[in-house]
Amino acid sequence: MSDSDQEKYSIDEMMDRLRTRGEGSSNGEPQLVTREDGTQVMKVRKRKRRSRQPHKEAEAKQRKRSLVMAALVTVMVIALGIGALAWVFYLNSKGYREGIEAKIAEWTGAEVKTKQFRSTPVSVGAGSIELSWPEDQPAARLTLHGIQGDVKLSSYFGDELRGQQISAANGGELVLRAAAPKIEDKAGLPAGPCPFDFSYRSKKFNVKFGEGQAPAMMLSGSEASFQVPDANRAMGNLVLQGGKTRIMDWGSFDLEFASLTLSSEGVKVGNIELAPEGAPDAEVRLRGDQLPPILTRGGESELRFQLTEMPSLALFGSGLGRIIDAKFETPDHEVNTGRVFFDVTKPDSLRIDAPIHATLSSILTLHNLEFFNVLSLEVGNDRLAQARFESEARAHFKRSPSETKLEQISFVSQSLIRIEGSLSEKKGGALDGVLDVGLPDSTVLGTASRALPEVFNRRSNGHHWARIKISGTTAKPADDLAEQLRSALRGTSPASGGSSGLEDEFRDLTTPR
Repeated sequence: MSDSDQEKYSIDEMMDRLRTRGEGSSNGEPQLVTREDGTQVMKVRKRKRRSRQPHKEAEAKQRKRSLVMAALVTVMVIALGIGALAWVFYLNSKGYREGIEAKIAEWTGAEVKTKQFRSTPVSVGAGSIELSWPEDQPAARLTLHGIQGDVKLSSYFGDELRGQQISAANGGELVLRAAAPKIEDKAGLPAGPCPFDFSYRSKKFNVKFGEGQAPAMMLSGSEASFQVPDANRAMGNLVLQGGKTRIMDWGSFDLEFASLTLSSEGVKVGNIELAPEGAPDAEVRLRGDQLPPILTRGGESELRFQLTEMPSLALFGSGLGRIIDAKFETPDHEVNTGRVFFDVTKPDSLRIDAPIHATLSSILTLHNLEFFNVLSLEVGNDRLAQARFESEARAHFKRSPSETKLEQISFVSQSLIRIEGSLSEKKGGALDGVLDVGLPDSTVLGTASRALPEVFNRRSNGHHWARIKISGTTAKPADDLAEQLRSALRGTSPASGGSSGLEDEFRDLTTPR
């Protein structure tokens, strides 16, 4: 075919060629193109993009917002971290610690010292804290160790620091004393409400009543809790449970419970319950309701006194308590059953004054008194050697550091013997007493002894009575009954009878009944 034939196309062929060239290859596929100068090249057809794509623009904006938010959160976290760190540094700074000490001092009136103080936004602690009061206050010193407590975060935005509890894990000690007279009136203290709203607790707490190496009373190893009932008054309630207490030379007791109120007026006792060591069923109860506070500015204070199931050995001591054997209690039907008197300025001032009687579960017996054996031989009744006073056993009990004494004694063994009078033990163990001993009329008149009626020459209420003097020591008691009987046999007047005894008998015989 000639070149002229190749260039001749019909109209339809030309349109087909244009249509085919127009359709060309699909997007992205190469296409052979002949240029005007006759050269040929491979051309890739590109897809024509639209001018706007809304979904793509939205994605781009979202990415931009996320980046901005992430940057802001990062900046805020860094700022908060720096602020919290700065706050922690401030809470542990000298200025903040001194501010806390100043608030404590302002409200309590004490000089305050803290060691190893530490604080966070939700806690507070210290190695120790010591409060010392001037001499016109009944509290001398309070020391606490191992302090740790929680703090409510919201309390930092108010006027008071609040939390659930502050504990002294390593114990503490409170020293109480008689307050000296006030030099000036400090009624203006505290300057405002208590700036701390916590309850306070210590599992190893000691309380000393009196200063010095040998205080009058001391409580050790107790669990203590302290609360301020009224934020506008400088006072608080101290509750003690468990521990041991020593009361001068009276021995040791287990503390069951004690409630005290501490204020500038003194220490008011609510209730104190004690049990002597080795006698878990016994109990001593001290009450201070409606009575002046103890540890005031000198002078004697008093507490109400009650006993339950108290062994004589614990009540009377190791001397007189071995002669008299029983368990005692105070009458519960009397309002004023007994009193304890105490002055912390005088360690030897503690004394007890109370009516007592043997409990229903115990029967009183007397030991080591020779006159029981003498009477047993005189009347021929072995029961008198070991008399049991089951009908009545009561007396008025007094005890002080220098003497333990029973007055108004009334020991009754029905149809056998009666004893009245007084008996005491001096410091050191010396015995002193005068006992009126009564034997039934039938016992005295029915005996073959000639001396017994001479000695038991006072007659009253169906009994013949003799007065017996007790002496010696608690380790070796002595009495004069045997000597009186010997004197009667020699024909002399009995030592405790004589003409006065005959006059009493004559009066009893001639007085109408």
